[in-house]
Amino acid sequence: MHNAASRLSALAPNALLRVVQNLRDDITQRLGKSSATVAEWRDLLLLVDPEVQERPECGTVIVRQGRAALDRLASHYLVPPQNVLPKLDNRSLVHENPVDYGLSDEEWLALCL
Repeated sequence: MHNAASRLSALAPNALLRVVQNLRDDITQRLGKSSATVAEWRDLLLLVDPEVQERPECGTVIVRQGRAALDRLASHYLVPPQNVLPKLDNRSLVHENPVDYGLSDEEWLALCL
């Protein structure tokens, strides 16, 4: 039997911790390592408050609504940006979009100088 989908904020504390850890593992596998704490992940995930369905028998969590927002926020705040310097020289950096690399305008400018 599958659990019904519910908002992350509606989960019991133990279930919330399991889901946060599962989502953190999933997102870091796709976007890169993170040094953020579980509490930081929980706070960000609760900010998005996605609709999730936990499948404990499989050890998985399905995000029913809010996946894109989770990925965007995680890539900007929890997962360090990739080092773009080996990929692009300074002349090429000027023509790129910093958002594509998860960098702020200030970080981008520092790379271009």
